[in-house]
Amino acid sequence: SALAKKQRAQEGGSRTAAVLKDTIDCILSASKSGPHSVATWAFIAMLWWTAARPADLRKVYPINIEIGIASEGDEWIPLRLLFLEGKGVAFWGPYSLSVRIPRPVARLLAECVRSRCVEEHLFTRGEQRAAARILASEGGSLRGIRKGSLQFLASIGCDEKDIRMLSGHRTPERLLEFLDSRLVQLLIHPAMAAGRFGFRLFRRGTQRLVQLIGIKRMLVIMPQDII
Repeated sequence: SALAKKQRAQEGGSRTAAVLKDTIDCILSASKSGPHSVATWAFIAMLWWTAARPADLRKVYPINIEIGIASEGDEWIPLRLLFLEGKGVAFWGPYSLSVRIPRPVARLLAECVRSRCVEEHLFTRGEQRAAARILASEGGSLRGIRKGSLQFLASIGCDEKDIRMLSGHRTPERLLEFLDSRLVQLLIHPAMAAGRFGFRLFRRGTQRLVQLIGIKRMLVIMPQDII
């Protein structure tokens, strides 16, 4: 039945292994010498820093990417993406996502944007497949990047609401199901943990990094929605 298929799909998703930040760092360290295109490396990096669904990120148009300018000495670059296609749009309608990304990742993305025509998607299916092969060689998957990124944000002190702004999950329960990590559940739901005082100290010590990442999600009102 359709319900059974949906349940199997959800169970399969929860078993996806999270890709760790160390793995992403190791993969991207080969970007200067590897045989793959700049766009392939940018795709992997952007999956991590936006926690976007792979197909959704691939369908972003270059014209809908805004790379900001950081102040001198600031290694975190403001970035805004407008999503007009994909699964997230099917759930939410068009939306924009604002984050801050490391300067090296911003340079990769800017080079990729400059190489594309305005009317084509930022990444190709071939680049998505190439990225999937790279992750598979490390025992991971593109979907696992999204899960690993969200788990990482939870581990550095992001609360559940901030993480859902990035992930697009409508309910805390669905987010926890996707994250599939007891440790992360305790981190983003401190009431479930025994030591609230220790958690507050942990949150205070990691708040700076959370502020640097600067997550923001906004629904976009399209012209056809205005009466």
